[in-house]
Amino acid sequence: MSDISSVQLQQFKEAEQSRGKAEIKQVQNENNRTIKKQMDWQNEVLTQLKDDFERKSESLKTDLECKLIDARKRHEEVYASEKNRLDLELENIRKAHEDRVGEIKASHQNQLKQLDESHSHTLYTAQQKYAKEKMKVNG
Repeated sequence: MSDISSVQLQQFKEAEQSRGKAEIKQVQNENNRTIKKQMDWQNEVLTQLKDDFERKSESLKTDLECKLIDARKRHEEVYASEKNRLDLELENIRKAHEDRVGEIKASHQNQLKQLDESHSHTLYTAQQKYAKEKMKVNG
């Protein structure tokens, strides 16, 4: 009987080992499925995050490009306005300069005319005086 019980014990051990291996295999398969589901879910979340990031990145890039275009347009408008203002200011300065040069020329012409008249008067007076003196001497 001890042989039978030893054989039965051996068979029982093998059956238990088989059942344990099957149970372990089943738990491993279940864990693998759970891990695969979790990895798939994580990959979906990661893909969704990447897509959201790309959309937001493109949106921000587009917004920045629009702002840059607006800033450039405003800069060009300000530049054109300032250029026109400075051109007008330069033209006014040139006109004022030309007017001042004209005034100075006219003033110099008047001074020259007055000097010429004064000189002519002085010469006339000197000639008159000379003629009187000559008459007195010849007299």
